[in-house]
Amino acid sequence: MFSIYPVRDLNWVVAVAFVIGSVVFTIGAVFQLLPATDPTYPVFPNQLELAVPLCTLLGAAMFLIAGIFALIASFNVDRGEFKIHIRDPKYYKRKYKDMGLDHGVRNENGDIEKLSGSKLERIGTNSSVSSKNSWNSGEKIYRPALIGDSNWVWWPTELGRTFRTLPFQLGLMQFIGGSILSISVAPGFPGVLSMTDPMAPVIFVFTPLVVGSSFFIVANAILIFQCQNHWYKPNLNSAPWQASFWSFLGAIGFFGTGFFLFLSDPVSSSWSNFWGSMAFLIGAIIQWYDLMAFHPDDWAA
Repeated sequence: MFSIYPVRDLNWVVAVAFVIGSVVFTIGAVFQLLPATDPTYPVFPNQLELAVPLCTLLGAAMFLIAGIFALIASFNVDRGEFKIHIRDPKYYKRKYKDMGLDHGVRNENGDIEKLSGSKLERIGTNSSVSSKNSWNSGEKIYRPALIGDSNWVWWPTELGRTFRTLPFQLGLMQFIGGSILSISVAPGFPGVLSMTDPMAPVIFVFTPLVVGSSFFIVANAILIFQCQNHWYKPNLNSAPWQASFWSFLGAIGFFGTGFFLFLSDPVSSSWSNFWGSMAFLIGAIIQWYDLMAFHPDDWAA
């Protein structure tokens, strides 16, 4: 994770942006939680007036950037020059051992096949899996167009086909959710929002938190079910399922932040913000780790 930086793979950029945003959200949540739960806690100067809003601003900006990049990444699914295959590792170990190779080969079409240390089950916003049948069969094909390649596009060439794909739909949900969440950031700075109007916090803070997080709840709920063979059976051994599940909990936490503010309960809101940020962080790290299975070397660096 820290030795290879596939910056030309926009899915990797999305995963890292979510990690950075979640880290900053968690730091801001700690700054807000400590004085809310312990009135005697010695806050440092401008901790609540400046540090918390800045953390919220940076975290929201990273989530919004991740949402925008996820949309662009969905335009480049299955358009890459290199194709990464991941199957049952026993099959590959046997195949590559017979050929005297350790990691992979370049076939006659110039495609690269890579060996993963574990069977990867990935489908969703940051995936280039061709179909769910392929996912269920144990073979994963990852073929995104890389930034700078001749196949790379900033806008879909086939609008109708792209709009019907799950990566685009989920990326659009996260983009809309991140955009709405960003509305609640500016009023956190002193002097931006007039506290004399009781409806101002409701319109510009509480409501964007509830509505924006709802988009993330729906998107991650869809991902959870997509990662299961049966809708009623959790796929606990799947890294994508775990990433989606923790992100789902994080979205519920952000929803609770706005909900408890509606109820004038700042302590519960601070706790909800904290565990929501932590859940998002766990999910983002798992998503990042999972994606790196497609990057055993610097083919996309």
